[in-house]
Amino acid sequence: TDKLINGFMNLSKESSSPEIAANSLLQIAMLYSLQGLSANESDKQKKAFDYAESYYKQVISECGEFPFVIAGAKIGLGKLAENCNDIPEARKLYQSAIDTPEIDGYPVKKMAEAALVKIDGFDGNIKLARSLPEWAQIEEAARKKAEEEARKKAQAGNTNNIDKKTLD
Repeated sequence: TDKLINGFMNLSKESSSPEIAANSLLQIAMLYSLQGLSANESDKQKKAFDYAESYYKQVISECGEFPFVIAGAKIGLGKLAENCNDIPEARKLYQSAIDTPEIDGYPVKKMAEAALVKIDGFDGNIKLARSLPEWAQIEEAARKKAEEEARKKAQAGNTNNIDKKTLD
């Protein structure tokens, strides 16, 4: 991802198109978010998330003429807030993106709406499931049945081999 980040950094600085430059900054922020999610050391994760936050905020402050890019940055900041368990902040950011009238018709609006629906379904209390969902129970029963049938076939095959040896 470092090569991609460097490529987008160059593109954001050298592009003659302000829209391409704005999208490049958003891509940099998203790539840093991905680095943070895949980091296996907390220091590297924090550093990547800090960079991502910085670039998302830069997009919001510098790319006002591209509301769909700003909405993408708000979604990214919302994801970072979710990662820090700051659900109220994430909700505020997603709602802010949704409330931007200029993004009607852009996929980014649907992304913000989906993110908001996801966290609105979460009440903040994590509850462990006491049983498997129905679909998983069905799969588990089928797996057990298949194992039992295979075990019976194997036993039947062993019995036949024993009978043949006894007769010989």
